[in-house]
Amino acid sequence: MSIQENLFQSAIPGQSLTDTPKNFPWERPAEYTDPTEAARFELKRLNKPEALDSVLALLQVGFPIIPLAETIKTNSQAEGLYNPDVGLLITPVITQQLVSTAEDAGIDYVMGDEESEEERSEKEDQRVDAILQKN
Repeated sequence: MSIQENLFQSAIPGQSLTDTPKNFPWERPAEYTDPTEAARFELKRLNKPEALDSVLALLQVGFPIIPLAETIKTNSQAEGLYNPDVGLLITPVITQQLVSTAEDAGIDYVMGDEESEEERSEKEDQRVDAILQKN
């Protein structure tokens, strides 16, 4: 298929505005509007055996906790369970639950916000350069 043929197969501007409204979960009102209820839902879901097995498997191979919590939040928002504001408020709760789960299982976990040795060395070099430039 040529490039011109591909261009003719794409959506025209504004086409999404003619779609049936509320076609997707995120286009409908959220199921949970109270952050406490949303956090309770996420904690219950994370403690189900099938979810717990998946989380433990990810943590055992070194998957970082913060990106995992963000992924859980994003998936729940896409399912229409809560809006982004509620998601921002409950992400620390999800993160703490994942940390507790890892600690209870004796897994040496990674948060995902640690600086690498390279980054530390680079920052140290920048500080030294800044000090030397002042003198």
